Amino acid sequence: MDKKQLPEFALLTVFVLSGVCTLAKVPHAHSLALLSGGLLSMLYFYGSYWLFKQADVSAITRVVAGFSYAMVIISCLFCLMHWQFWKVFMGVACVGLAVTAGLSLSKYKSAAHLAHLCRCILFLIILSLLYSYRHFHI
Repeated sequence: MDKKQLPEFALLTVFVLSGVCTLAKVPHAHSLALLSGGLLSMLYFYGSYWLFKQADVSAITRVVAGFSYAMVIISCLFCLMHWQFWKVFMGVACVGLAVTAGLSLSKYKSAAHLAHLCRCILFLIILSLLYSYRHFHI
């Protein structure tokens, strides 16, 4: 892990832990989830070109990946905060992840594209867990 990935890893860890605490109805965990999720989505959307610059990935792939990762975090926030249209954001995030996975699979032998593919799989697992919790629990 390099110094550029440290803010991403720290914010993602705080977001996942506060999301789990939000689902467990821990007081004030939703505020921490909202703050860390907002910062993480801004890092992915605005800083994707900088964040993935060391990897040997084209600029368009970096921007598309940053947009789709930001949409995943925003859809997770919509689901965790019980806001309207969370299913729409989940669908948009899944389409964005499919586009990013398609771009990563087009050059699957590259280690940098493999890292994007692993992120897509991780975010898809998180989205499906949140969707199943929200759809079947409430």
